[in-house]
Amino acid sequence: MNKFNYTIVQATSVHLDGLTALEEACFTQDKISRRSYRALLQKNSAIILAAIKNETIIGACTLLFRKSSTTARLYSI
Repeated sequence: MNKFNYTIVQATSVHLDGLTALEEACFTQDKISRRSYRALLQKNSAIILAAIKNETIIGACTLLFRKSSTTARLYSI
């Protein structure tokens, strides 16, 4: 743990409910759907990092990668 008492993990399907709840709590429109999160979690070209405090996701970011590129795209934060 760090001084802020949260951890950052690579999200998996176990985190799907928490990711969806965070999205619903933070945005009124242009939200990532549960279906889209499920697809992103299964893609080899995407990584979702989740900040977790007291077993609750308090933040997340989604990075997308391309085979032909050495850079990543920050898709969502």
